[in-house]
Amino acid sequence: MAQLKDWSCEYQLATFFPLTVGEKFSILCKGQTPINPTLKPSFESTEQNENFEIVILRHKFKSRKELFLSTASWKVGKHHLKNLKLNLGNDFVLIQSPKFEVKTLLVPKTEMHLPAGPKLSEISNIYWYGLALIGATIILGLAKIYRDSRRYDRGMLKLNSLKTGLAPFYEFQKQARLTKKTLEKSPEKNLTKEELIEQILNFYKKYITFVSLSLNYPIFIFKDRQVNNRFLKFNVSTKLVKQYFYIQQELKKASEDIKTVEDTSSIKSDFDSLVYEALDFAQNLNKESMVVKK
Repeated sequence: MAQLKDWSCEYQLATFFPLTVGEKFSILCKGQTPINPTLKPSFESTEQNENFEIVILRHKFKSRKELFLSTASWKVGKHHLKNLKLNLGNDFVLIQSPKFEVKTLLVPKTEMHLPAGPKLSEISNIYWYGLALIGATIILGLAKIYRDSRRYDRGMLKLNSLKTGLAPFYEFQKQARLTKKTLEKSPEKNLTKEELIEQILNFYKKYITFVSLSLNYPIFIFKDRQVNNRFLKFNVSTKLVKQYFYIQQELKKASEDIKTVEDTSSIKSDFDSLVYEALDFAQNLNKESMVVKK
Protein backbone atom coordinates (compact mmCIF):
# COMPACT_ATOMS: atom_id res chain seq x y z
CA MET A 1 0.00 0.00 0.00
CA ALA A 2 1.19 3.52 -0.79
CA GLN A 3 0.94 6.45 1.62
CA LEU A 4 -0.89 9.56 0.38
CA LYS A 5 1.55 12.11 1.80
CA ASP A 6 -0.36 15.09 0.37
CA TRP A 7 -3.49 14.16 2.37
CA SER A 8 -4.17 15.20 5.99
CA CYS A 9 -7.07 14.77 8.42
CA GLU A 10 -8.49 17.22 10.96
CA TYR A 11 -10.52 16.16 14.02
CA GLN A 12 -13.68 18.12 14.91
CA LEU A 13 -13.78 17.12 18.59
CA ALA A 14 -11.48 19.44 20.54
CA THR A 15 -14.17 20.64 22.95
CA PHE A 16 -15.97 17.33 23.40
CA PHE A 17 -13.55 15.58 25.80
CA PRO A 18 -14.18 13.40 27.62
CA LEU A 19 -16.35 11.52 25.14
CA THR A 20 -19.03 9.05 26.16
CA VAL A 21 -19.42 5.63 24.58
CA GLY A 22 -20.85 5.95 21.07
CA GLU A 23 -20.71 9.77 21.00
CA LYS A 24 -20.11 10.94 17.44
CA PHE A 25 -17.34 13.25 16.29
CA SER A 26 -16.26 14.30 12.82
CA ILE A 27 -13.02 13.97 10.87
CA LEU A 28 -12.40 15.97 7.69
CA CYS A 29 -9.68 14.71 5.33
CA LYS A 30 -8.28 16.67 2.36
CA GLY A 31 -5.53 16.19 -0.19
CA GLN A 32 -4.30 16.83 -3.69
CA THR A 33 -4.32 13.28 -5.06
CA PRO A 34 -7.84 12.45 -6.41
CA ILE A 35 -9.53 9.48 -4.70
CA ASN A 36 -12.14 7.13 -6.16
CA PRO A 37 -15.37 8.17 -4.31
CA THR A 38 -16.70 4.61 -4.48
CA LEU A 39 -13.99 3.36 -2.09
CA LYS A 40 -15.03 2.46 1.44
CA PRO A 41 -12.56 3.88 4.01
CA SER A 42 -11.47 1.87 7.08
CA PHE A 43 -9.18 2.42 10.08
CA GLU A 44 -6.11 0.36 10.94
CA SER A 45 -3.75 0.88 13.87
CA THR A 46 -0.18 -0.33 13.38
CA GLU A 47 0.55 -0.53 17.11
CA GLN A 48 -2.79 -1.42 18.71
CA ASN A 49 -5.17 -4.04 17.47
CA GLU A 50 -8.09 -3.70 19.85
CA ASN A 51 -11.56 -3.34 18.36
CA PHE A 52 -13.92 -0.40 18.79
CA GLU A 53 -11.35 2.22 19.91
CA ILE A 54 -12.35 4.27 16.89
CA VAL A 55 -14.84 3.23 14.21
CA ILE A 56 -16.34 4.84 11.11
CA LEU A 57 -20.13 5.15 11.32
CA ARG A 58 -20.57 6.71 7.90
CA HIS A 59 -18.54 8.59 5.30
CA LYS A 60 -19.16 11.06 2.48
CA PHE A 61 -16.86 12.17 -0.33
CA LYS A 62 -17.51 15.90 -0.75
CA SER A 63 -15.26 15.66 -3.82
CA ARG A 64 -12.46 13.41 -5.08
CA LYS A 65 -10.11 15.45 -2.89
CA GLU A 66 -12.18 15.82 0.27
CA LEU A 67 -13.65 13.15 2.59
CA PHE A 68 -15.96 13.60 5.61
CA LEU A 69 -16.08 10.89 8.30
CA SER A 70 -18.58 10.48 11.15
CA THR A 71 -16.83 8.40 13.83
CA ALA A 72 -17.25 7.16 17.38
CA SER A 73 -15.49 5.08 20.03
CA TRP A 74 -17.11 2.11 21.73
CA LYS A 75 -14.24 1.24 24.08
CA VAL A 76 -14.17 2.76 27.57
CA GLY A 77 -10.84 4.13 28.80
CA LYS A 78 -7.97 6.40 27.80
CA HIS A 79 -6.68 6.01 24.24
CA HIS A 80 -3.77 7.26 22.18
CA LEU A 81 -3.79 5.57 18.79
CA LYS A 82 -0.33 6.10 17.32
CA ASN A 83 0.27 5.66 13.61
CA LEU A 84 -3.44 5.36 12.85
CA LYS A 85 -4.04 4.50 9.20
CA LEU A 86 -7.07 5.45 7.11
CA ASN A 87 -7.15 2.84 4.35
CA LEU A 88 -8.47 3.97 0.96
CA GLY A 89 -8.27 1.01 -1.40
CA ASN A 90 -4.62 0.42 -2.24
CA ASP A 91 -3.57 3.67 -0.56
CA PHE A 92 -3.65 5.01 2.98
CA VAL A 93 -3.48 8.27 4.92
CA LEU A 94 -1.40 8.33 8.12
CA ILE A 95 -3.32 10.20 10.84
CA GLN A 96 -1.80 11.78 13.93
CA SER A 97 -4.36 10.67 16.53
CA PRO A 98 -4.96 12.75 19.67
CA LYS A 99 -5.11 11.36 23.17
CA PHE A 100 -8.71 10.99 24.25
CA GLU A 101 -10.80 9.42 26.97
CA VAL A 102 -14.11 7.55 26.62
CA LYS A 103 -16.43 7.28 29.61
CA THR A 104 -19.23 4.82 30.15
CA LEU A 105 -22.91 5.75 30.23
CA LEU A 106 -23.70 2.97 32.69
CA VAL A 107 -24.21 3.55 36.41
CA PRO A 108 -22.22 1.11 38.61
CA LYS A 109 -24.40 -1.70 39.85
CA THR A 110 -25.23 -1.85 43.54
CA GLU A 111 -26.66 -4.86 45.28
CA MET A 112 -30.32 -4.41 46.11
CA HIS A 113 -32.31 -6.33 48.72
CA LEU A 114 -36.07 -6.23 48.33
CA PRO A 115 -37.85 -5.83 51.65
CA ALA A 116 -40.25 -8.52 52.77
CA GLY A 117 -43.70 -7.71 51.47
CA PRO A 118 -46.33 -8.64 48.93
CA LYS A 119 -45.58 -10.90 45.98
CA LEU A 120 -44.53 -9.35 42.63
CA SER A 121 -47.98 -9.99 41.20
CA GLU A 122 -49.56 -7.96 44.01
CA ILE A 123 -47.56 -4.79 43.42
CA SER A 124 -49.76 -1.79 42.63
CA ASN A 125 -50.44 -0.95 38.98
CA ILE A 126 -49.10 2.53 39.69
CA TYR A 127 -45.64 0.99 40.00
CA TRP A 128 -45.86 -0.49 36.52
CA TYR A 129 -47.28 2.72 35.08
CA GLY A 130 -44.31 4.53 36.59
CA LEU A 131 -41.85 2.08 35.02
CA ALA A 132 -43.59 2.45 31.66
CA LEU A 133 -43.39 6.24 31.92
CA ILE A 134 -39.69 6.12 32.81
CA GLY A 135 -39.05 3.75 29.89
CA ALA A 136 -40.90 6.00 27.45
CA THR A 137 -38.97 9.03 28.74
CA ILE A 138 -35.65 7.25 28.22
CA ILE A 139 -36.61 6.18 24.68
CA LEU A 140 -37.72 9.72 23.75
CA GLY A 141 -34.52 11.12 25.24
CA LEU A 142 -32.35 8.74 23.24
CA ALA A 143 -34.32 9.55 20.09
CA LYS A 144 -33.73 13.26 20.65
CA ILE A 145 -30.00 12.68 21.18
CA TYR A 146 -29.90 10.73 17.91
CA ARG A 147 -31.77 13.46 15.99
CA ASP A 148 -29.52 16.18 17.43
CA SER A 149 -26.47 14.13 16.50
CA ARG A 150 -27.66 13.78 12.90
CA ARG A 151 -28.44 17.51 12.75
CA TYR A 152 -24.99 18.30 14.11
CA ASP A 153 -23.29 16.08 11.51
CA ARG A 154 -25.25 17.74 8.69
CA GLY A 155 -24.53 21.17 10.14
CA MET A 156 -20.78 20.51 10.41
CA LEU A 157 -20.74 19.22 6.84
CA LYS A 158 -22.34 22.45 5.63
CA LEU A 159 -20.12 24.60 7.88
CA ASN A 160 -16.94 22.99 6.53
CA SER A 161 -18.14 23.73 2.99
CA LEU A 162 -18.34 27.46 3.90
CA LYS A 163 -14.66 27.71 4.81
CA THR A 164 -12.48 29.84 2.54
CA GLY A 165 -8.76 30.42 2.34
CA LEU A 166 -9.05 33.28 4.84
CA ALA A 167 -9.46 33.00 8.60
CA PRO A 168 -13.11 33.58 9.68
CA PHE A 169 -12.45 37.09 11.04
CA TYR A 170 -10.66 38.35 7.92
CA GLU A 171 -13.30 36.82 5.63
CA PHE A 172 -16.08 38.55 7.62
CA GLN A 173 -14.11 41.81 7.68
CA LYS A 174 -13.85 41.68 3.88
CA GLN A 175 -17.59 41.03 3.48
CA ALA A 176 -18.48 43.82 5.93
CA ARG A 177 -16.35 46.31 3.97
CA LEU A 178 -18.10 45.34 0.74
CA THR A 179 -21.47 45.91 2.44
CA LYS A 180 -20.38 49.33 3.77
CA LYS A 181 -19.13 50.30 0.32
CA THR A 182 -22.51 49.40 -1.19
CA LEU A 183 -24.38 51.43 1.46
CA GLU A 184 -22.16 54.47 0.84
CA LYS A 185 -23.34 54.92 -2.76
CA SER A 186 -24.10 58.48 -3.83
CA PRO A 187 -27.74 59.76 -3.50
CA GLU A 188 -28.45 59.37 -7.19
CA LYS A 189 -27.57 55.68 -6.89
CA ASN A 190 -29.57 54.89 -3.76
CA LEU A 191 -30.42 51.24 -3.26
CA THR A 192 -33.94 50.09 -4.06
CA LYS A 193 -35.98 48.41 -1.33
CA GLU A 194 -35.34 45.00 -2.93
CA GLU A 195 -31.59 45.64 -3.10
CA LEU A 196 -31.50 46.77 0.53
CA ILE A 197 -33.43 43.67 1.67
CA GLU A 198 -30.92 41.53 -0.22
CA GLN A 199 -28.00 43.36 1.45
CA ILE A 200 -29.47 42.87 4.95
CA LEU A 201 -30.19 39.17 4.44
CA ASN A 202 -26.78 38.54 2.86
CA PHE A 203 -24.97 40.34 5.69
CA TYR A 204 -27.02 38.40 8.27
CA LYS A 205 -25.85 35.11 6.71
CA LYS A 206 -22.21 36.28 6.69
CA TYR A 207 -22.53 37.31 10.36
CA ILE A 208 -23.93 33.91 11.42
CA THR A 209 -21.33 32.08 9.31
CA PHE A 210 -18.49 34.05 10.94
CA VAL A 211 -19.67 33.22 14.47
CA SER A 212 -20.25 29.55 13.51
CA LEU A 213 -16.72 29.22 12.14
CA SER A 214 -15.23 31.04 15.15
CA LEU A 215 -16.97 28.65 17.56
CA ASN A 216 -16.56 25.64 15.22
CA TYR A 217 -20.28 25.00 15.76
CA PRO A 218 -23.19 25.26 13.25
CA ILE A 219 -25.24 27.81 15.22
CA PHE A 220 -27.59 28.29 12.25
CA ILE A 221 -29.37 25.00 13.08
CA PHE A 222 -29.55 25.35 16.87
CA LYS A 223 -31.68 27.39 19.28
CA ASP A 224 -30.41 30.47 21.13
CA ARG A 225 -30.07 28.51 24.39
CA GLN A 226 -27.72 25.99 22.77
CA VAL A 227 -25.73 28.77 21.10
CA ASN A 228 -25.41 30.54 24.45
CA ASN A 229 -24.06 27.31 25.99
CA ARG A 230 -21.47 27.12 23.20
CA PHE A 231 -20.27 30.64 24.03
CA LEU A 232 -19.98 29.61 27.68
CA LYS A 233 -17.80 26.61 26.76
CA PHE A 234 -15.28 29.04 25.25
CA ASN A 235 -15.50 31.42 28.24
CA VAL A 236 -16.67 34.27 26.00
CA SER A 237 -17.51 37.33 28.11
CA THR A 238 -21.14 38.03 29.00
CA LYS A 239 -20.91 41.45 27.33
CA LEU A 240 -19.88 39.90 24.00
CA VAL A 241 -22.59 37.23 24.17
CA LYS A 242 -25.26 39.91 24.75
CA GLN A 243 -23.84 41.93 21.86
CA TYR A 244 -24.05 38.91 19.54
CA PHE A 245 -27.73 38.29 20.33
CA TYR A 246 -28.56 42.01 20.07
CA ILE A 247 -27.04 42.30 16.57
CA GLN A 248 -28.69 39.04 15.49
CA GLN A 249 -32.15 40.19 16.63
CA GLU A 250 -31.78 43.68 15.14
CA LEU A 251 -30.74 42.30 11.74
CA LYS A 252 -33.76 39.97 11.75
CA LYS A 253 -36.03 42.85 12.75
CA ALA A 254 -34.64 45.12 10.01
CA SER A 255 -35.22 42.45 7.34
CA GLU A 256 -38.89 42.22 8.41
CA ASP A 257 -39.62 45.92 9.07
CA ILE A 258 -38.33 47.04 5.67
CA LYS A 259 -41.06 45.04 3.92
CA THR A 260 -43.82 47.18 5.45
CA VAL A 261 -42.44 50.73 4.96
CA GLU A 262 -42.20 53.04 1.96
CA ASP A 263 -39.30 55.23 3.14
CA THR A 264 -36.28 52.96 3.74
CA SER A 265 -33.83 55.71 4.74
CA SER A 266 -34.25 55.10 8.49
CA ILE A 267 -33.76 51.35 8.16
CA LYS A 268 -30.78 51.90 5.90
CA SER A 269 -29.21 54.15 8.56
CA ASP A 270 -29.89 51.58 11.29
CA PHE A 271 -28.44 48.82 9.10
CA ASP A 272 -25.31 50.88 8.48
CA SER A 273 -24.85 51.21 12.27
CA LEU A 274 -25.38 47.48 12.73
CA VAL A 275 -22.61 46.73 10.22
CA TYR A 276 -20.17 48.86 12.25
CA GLU A 277 -21.32 47.22 15.50
CA ALA A 278 -20.97 43.74 13.99
CA LEU A 279 -17.39 44.58 12.96
CA ASP A 280 -16.63 45.76 16.51
CA PHE A 281 -18.11 42.51 17.88
CA ALA A 282 -16.06 40.43 15.42
CA GLN A 283 -12.81 42.15 16.42
CA ASN A 284 -13.45 41.53 20.12
CA LEU A 285 -14.55 37.92 19.58
CA ASN A 286 -11.42 37.30 17.52
CA LYS A 287 -9.32 38.35 20.52
CA GLU A 288 -10.92 35.78 22.84
CA SER A 289 -8.14 33.25 23.48
CA MET A 290 -10.46 30.21 23.73
CA VAL A 291 -12.21 30.77 20.39
CA VAL A 292 -11.20 28.33 17.64
CA LYS A 293 -9.19 30.17 14.97
CA LYS A 294 -9.25 28.16 11.75
